[in-house]
Amino acid sequence: MRIKLNQSLRCPYHVSYDPERDGPGAIRGACPVCTAMWRVLEARRELERRIEYCRELIAADPNPWIAQARLSATNGTSTTKRRIHATA
Repeated sequence: MRIKLNQSLRCPYHVSYDPERDGPGAIRGACPVCTAMWRVLEARRELERRIEYCRELIAADPNPWIAQARLSATNGTSTTKRRIHATA
């Protein structure tokens, strides 16, 4: 999966506002553009956290389904038996 996005956002009314540097406290008069810029920054940070989490999962176990199958084989139970038993 590739995600590339490079945008330069500036509020036409508050040109000097930089959400990364100034934070939400520097938004003047509840400006909708500055507020939207702050929300974009928050969403970007959340996306970066989730991407890093996925990278950590892949680094720990590149194929979790095979690991689950191996675990089931060593225990002598299958995942379908466990699902049926858990729901009954």
